[in-house]
Amino acid sequence: MVSLWSENQGFRARSFTSCLLCGTAGLLFSAHSFYQAPFWSFETFVYPVAFFLSALLLGTVTVGMLLGHWYLIDTGQSLEPFIRIYKLFVVALIVQTIFLFISLIVLYNFGVSQTVIELQRLWTDHHTLFLIRVTLGQAAPLILSWMIWRTLVIPNTMAATGLFYIALLGVFVGEILAKQILALTSLPL
Repeated sequence: MVSLWSENQGFRARSFTSCLLCGTAGLLFSAHSFYQAPFWSFETFVYPVAFFLSALLLGTVTVGMLLGHWYLIDTGQSLEPFIRIYKLFVVALIVQTIFLFISLIVLYNFGVSQTVIELQRLWTDHHTLFLIRVTLGQAAPLILSWMIWRTLVIPNTMAATGLFYIALLGVFVGEILAKQILALTSLPL
């Protein structure tokens, strides 16, 4: 907070990097409390990566929406930063989607017995919740990302910002449903 009110660029860069590293470390270490598996298991890798990808996706879609508002206020700027955050959002969305399905396969085939039981419980008791999570949190934002790109090509930053709003809602609801699945089954989906 202090770095925002000073003009010391070196201090601002170091404090930003320190906060980013501390937040990422806290996210990765807190993932361990959500599973019951030995340290040398696939869960030790899958859970922290799933948490990190969720945070990255939420961050990129939020920054895209906020950056779009900047273009609405200060017109005539280069679209390069907006396009860069858009591309990062799409990469984060695709990587999280692929990781979601790969982690399901890996956990089912190589996870500890408790994880396999929870996966079976997910399919029998909570399959509708999982399908809604994938539809709202992954498929809908993928479709919206194509629409955002089409509006950036025109260029129409107002429409792109509105579509980022809708994508933010989809990603946010998808992540809330993922946390509900985590609470019900202890699975990082």
